[in-house]
Amino acid sequence: MPNARILIEGKKVQEAGYRLFLLQKALENDIQKFYTRNIKTKKIEPLLSDEQTKINRFYETIKKEKPEQATVNHIKKEQYNNKIPIPTIDRYLNFLALEQLTKGREEITTIGEKISEIPQELSKIGKEITEIPEKTINTLIQKIKKLE
Repeated sequence: MPNARILIEGKKVQEAGYRLFLLQKALENDIQKFYTRNIKTKKIEPLLSDEQTKINRFYETIKKEKPEQATVNHIKKEQYNNKIPIPTIDRYLNFLALEQLTKGREEITTIGEKISEIPQELSKIGKEITEIPEKTINTLIQKIKKLE
């Protein structure tokens, strides 16, 4: 079964939902083995193993489509030497789901800290809002004095 490595480079390819997007496209193209990872700071590397026609179809799809938040400069495909074994797509799906849940858990644990800051921030906004009419009145008075 042929293997391929695709390198996606761009200003915003990480933290843009790209790995989930690539997984979705791999599932749509019935790719049997699939793995993707972030490498360096502006690169994503999908690895695939399946029939050449499926790999080519997947590659053509991701050259035309991308996640909404992503900014891509370059996409290239090359043969892959199997340095990292490519898992089945089901296994990768489980791995990615676990990783995403872990990220969510980390965010949830900080919600308590963020909630406690809300009253203080609201009081700042309240002070700013009450200052607006006073500033507006002062500005109007100054303009009226200039007209006199």
